[in-house]
Amino acid sequence: MVVLFALAVTGVVVGVNAACTLAFLAFYPGTHLSSGATFGVAGLPPLFHLTNTAIVLLFVLGGALVEWSRLSEGGVAVARLLGARALAAEPTDAGERRLRNIAEEMAVAAGAPVPKLFLLDDEPAINACAVGHDARDAAVIVTRGALRRLNRDELQGVFAHEYAHVLHGDVRLNLTLTAYVYGILIVHQFGRALLGWAHPQRFHPTSGEDPRALPLAIAAAVLGAAIMAVGAVGWLAARLLQAAVSRQREFLADATAVRFTRLPDGLGNALRKLAGVERARGERLLGPGTGLLAHAWLVAPGRLAGWLATHPPLAERIRRIFGRPMRAITEDDARRAQAVDEPVHARPAPDPRDVPLEFDPRG
Repeated sequence: MVVLFALAVTGVVVGVNAACTLAFLAFYPGTHLSSGATFGVAGLPPLFHLTNTAIVLLFVLGGALVEWSRLSEGGVAVARLLGARALAAEPTDAGERRLRNIAEEMAVAAGAPVPKLFLLDDEPAINACAVGHDARDAAVIVTRGALRRLNRDELQGVFAHEYAHVLHGDVRLNLTLTAYVYGILIVHQFGRALLGWAHPQRFHPTSGEDPRALPLAIAAAVLGAAIMAVGAVGWLAARLLQAAVSRQREFLADATAVRFTRLPDGLGNALRKLAGVERARGERLLGPGTGLLAHAWLVAPGRLAGWLATHPPLAERIRRIFGRPMRAITEDDARRAQAVDEPVHARPAPDPRDVPLEFDPRG
């Protein structure tokens, strides 16, 4: 991963130097192409490329360091950044109580600590992720959609998948990767900021800005657009980095989840439901920051495919779990199955495994 990060940073450095050189050729008097000059351009300021390289490294490495320090608290810090709510120790909501019971059962079976549990209340999609440094400070974040649309076995399979990431040490890898991706993407954000500063409305006669600064704004806009273009290369490198690290870890977590639960139908049917939604309309996570953690979710929160996909295709994951291809479960299929299983209930009956046992003290 470090080698891939170094290659991505090198590409961004080269791209920024090229963009700045083109900007100087277009706007700086005395700059011209020359076969005898360094890099084929004469008239550039002293230490031009060295200064650009230092600034880019400051942004990328500094941004990665800042993001890493922001995430140093582990899973709790990431959950807060995503706007997740901590699950109560004794939830009153049936779905939340089910998740709490599943987490405690799984931790006992694995002989490991119970991870901190968080809920994304405003996310209707089915998804979950595990973050942290290790099992002691790990957090599992689950969407409200997962609690509402998955039955107990499916939710258990999803949790087991995320818990497998914790036990395999993937959570620390995910935090490191998040910091790397943030550092690479910061160049693109800087270009966007330059372009936003140079917006023509800022120099309208009624804006109060000095019109004499307009030529500087035009130069900043050109430079900002060029840096954004280079930043797009950084964005591409960041996504490829996420994809290269994440895919095989997903297959391993799927296999471990099936081994934990001894029930392929749990995680398998959850993924089949996700495949049905993906085929019908697709679902994206709505909250900020989910893109940086694209590699950490049960399924990718966006719609990138092919080489840029951070996860293996759902059809292949399902095939490996069941040992054969299985069709997707559509929302109509799920509604029909629920109607057959629960024909007399106005609302889902509580699962007996989620109801605390009561003992009569009189014997």
